[in-house]
Amino acid sequence: SNDVFALQCQRDAFEAQLRTRDTTIDSLRQQHHTQLQQINSLEAQLDRLNFELTDLEGTRTEKVARQESVLVRCQAELASLNNKYNMALREVQNKEDQLLEEETKNQCLTRELQQKTSRVSQLQMRLDEEKHHIE
Repeated sequence: SNDVFALQCQRDAFEAQLRTRDTTIDSLRQQHHTQLQQINSLEAQLDRLNFELTDLEGTRTEKVARQESVLVRCQAELASLNNKYNMALREVQNKEDQLLEEETKNQCLTRELQQKTSRVSQLQMRLDEEKHHIE
């Protein structure tokens, strides 16, 4: 009976962990969405800056130098955001893998709990029969 209670407590703890992982995965997905929006915004900003730079006064060399500087900064920022996005995506995939592992463990524990509960019932029936024979 204590084993059954302990297994039930373990199962409850695993279920709480699974809910926490679900929340973490949802949060990471939202972060990915936000980062994609930031990347799109930076790309639009890069397009606007390139357009504005072509209209600026000055020599062609100055314009090219400014465009290259802006482009390099934007590309560096895009690369940084892309790296963050990829790392977060890997983290979500790892969390999903962990979640699947936890669900599998939970299923195994549930089966074990059912088997032990059945065994306890069988032993209780035998005990009741033995008591009956003794009386």
